[in-house]
Amino acid sequence: FFLAFDYPTPLSTAGRRSVSNAPAQALSMMNNPFVVEQARLWANRSAVASTSESTNDRIRRLYSEAFGREPSDNELAIAIAFLGPAGSDAAKHDDPAWADLCHALWNVKEFAFVR
Repeated sequence: FFLAFDYPTPLSTAGRRSVSNAPAQALSMMNNPFVVEQARLWANRSAVASTSESTNDRIRRLYSEAFGREPSDNELAIAIAFLGPAGSDAAKHDDPAWADLCHALWNVKEFAFVR
């Protein structure tokens, strides 16, 4: 996982880390078990535990934590559609769709690159 993200070799010194954008990085973010597990934990902490909040408020919280901003109306609609039945306020809050949404947010370019 570290090699995909240009982790420096500890046997030598480097004044500056190399910067790359390789397909292996995106594949690591999509398929690495550690990333999947962390997305599940984030969903449980930020979305699932907030049972008193509406679905829209929970999605807004996830966007705020991931990107430091509110989702646009279009992004909010897409997230609700992505959640499907799990996105209704009456749905079971621990649905795996919330973990999948968190995982998807981490795979957005805006999450990986600082402007």
